[in-house]
Amino acid sequence: MGEVIAQLQALQVSPLAADRDAASCLIVAFFEEYAFFRKYPDAELAVTARFLGQLIASGVMQGKFVLTGLKMILDAITVRGGRGGASPGGGAGSRGCAHERRDGRGAVRLS
Repeated sequence: MGEVIAQLQALQVSPLAADRDAASCLIVAFFEEYAFFRKYPDAELAVTARFLGQLIASGVMQGKFVLTGLKMILDAITVRGGRGGASPGGGAGSRGCAHERRDGRGAVRLS
């Protein structure tokens, strides 16, 4: 993962517009993959969450993209489409992960 992060960082600061565009496209592709997060096996979802964490920690992903990425991972680990596993209150979701919860009005809060 470290090599991928380093390459993305280099692309983002490149003087070539094509390199910067390539970095943006890779991040957009990560967001497009969100549609499949709920179908990921627990191990692959954990790798995806770690990758997102490294994108954020390295500064590759910033601003509103950080919030969107975190929301996507939280959604995937808390609502597993009835598969069990990383669901709230049990499985991988209970091992120190923040959980998204909806109150009676449908508002989302993290706990």
